[in-house]
Amino acid sequence: MVNLFVCMPGMDGNADFVPGQYVLTSHGQVLAHLTAREYHLHRALEVRMFSGIWLLFYVISAIGLLFWRETEAKPGNLLE
Repeated sequence: MVNLFVCMPGMDGNADFVPGQYVLTSHGQVLAHLTAREYHLHRALEVRMFSGIWLLFYVISAIGLLFWRETEAKPGNLLE
């Protein structure tokens, strides 16, 4: 979660490479022209956010599997 909140303020749009220039776009509108360094920094933030979200999914699954217990089959139990 910390990763998401740290990377989110730097995400104003999508960093794209249009032939010959790096640009920051949002919904097809060019917001700003970027240097190569800014472009790569923005792309790195995108990957960090993506990996942070997947780590959250892994943690939720691990917690579910760690604390999941099978119930014993009893007469009248619907899980039989």
